[in-house]
Amino acid sequence: MTSIPKEIQDFLPGKMAWVATADPGGRLNVAPKGSIQVVDEHTLLYADVFPKKTSGHLENNHQLTVGVVGGGKG
Repeated sequence: MTSIPKEIQDFLPGKMAWVATADPGGRLNVAPKGSIQVVDEHTLLYADVFPKKTSGHLENNHQLTVGVVGGGKG
């Protein structure tokens, strides 16, 4: 199981995130998740308001990618 580095855990709160999943045929779904939270070093939590594609993909393919936009220092 992959761990979420402390640096990333500290960076995520308040940031806009996108979650990307793929169906068995390789078709991607990228959905905004403004509610992303770190539960622990292995778990992220987000509200899945329109869950059909994201949840469906995760039932068949447990892989997910998270992209985050946030302000830098300076």
